[in-house]
Amino acid sequence: MKSAPENALAIYRSLTCHEKTRGRSLGNRIDPLTFMRDPELLGYEPTIGGRCFVKVAYGRALDSEERDFLAQEYDGGPIAREPDGGWKKDGYPESVLACGRRSTKTFIASKVAAYESCTSDYRELGYIKKTERAFIVCIAQDLPSAREIAQTNIAADLSNSKILKHLVVQEIGKVKQQAAEAASDEGEDAWSLKFGTTQQRIVLHTGNIILSLASNAKAPRGRAYPIIVVDEFAHFIRITGTQNTDCMVLQAIKPGMAQFGWRGKIFYLSTPSGQIGEFYELHRNRDVNAGRQFTMHAPTWPPTISSTRLDR
Repeated sequence: MKSAPENALAIYRSLTCHEKTRGRSLGNRIDPLTFMRDPELLGYEPTIGGRCFVKVAYGRALDSEERDFLAQEYDGGPIAREPDGGWKKDGYPESVLACGRRSTKTFIASKVAAYESCTSDYRELGYIKKTERAFIVCIAQDLPSAREIAQTNIAADLSNSKILKHLVVQEIGKVKQQAAEAASDEGEDAWSLKFGTTQQRIVLHTGNIILSLASNAKAPRGRAYPIIVVDEFAHFIRITGTQNTDCMVLQAIKPGMAQFGWRGKIFYLSTPSGQIGEFYELHRNRDVNAGRQFTMHAPTWPPTISSTRLDR
């Protein structure tokens, strides 16, 4: 009978099928939408908007229905403007999704984070040392919102999967009570120093840690971040001169991506909120940044919400 790490390694191998190229192991990974749809993995069927966002972000070919969807006029322009020469075949390092409430943004964010954390061992790929961990980070305007992505959505997806549940080492948020009981003489302060009361994390056998953070410019420093998911970015603090503004949070975390080159990705997802702030600037400069940034601006698209309801 295989041990838990051996079982996890076999699962990881089945999702990646590694090849050696130029001295570095490059993962020939399972397709992100296949990963999401497979009933033994995530078992999730994205909406057409979600499919388009994931496909373009990862450089996958669109079918005719998806191209028509992105070409639709919305708010004075197409949902997504295809750059001259077509969409990049290797995907985009930065992807921006601006759309209405209840448009499955958070679900898409959680599926992307789960995909990256389960199909990339950055130690084996040579991006970090064998003794290091890579952090797949989910940032939101407050900690409960960040936890909704990681501790609610991703943890549930992994634990409910027949295959992926074997990749999980531990969910730190759930072992807090056990750790406190085991070291009761240290008290709550010891837990806070060791794990951070503002952080929740899921540790995987792939060497990745899925981390939840609130929009605090001090919290992200000093870690390696191949993947960053920024949820409801338009609602971060945007007043110049105050602490922890949207700009300060980005300045703190983006340097942690530099070592991952083309494998590093950052996803900005939000309901728009006025013509101010970093999220607005990303959208406003979408044509200028078209070489490295994919921008999609769409209405609420769940089929269960009627157009009459949306017009109210």
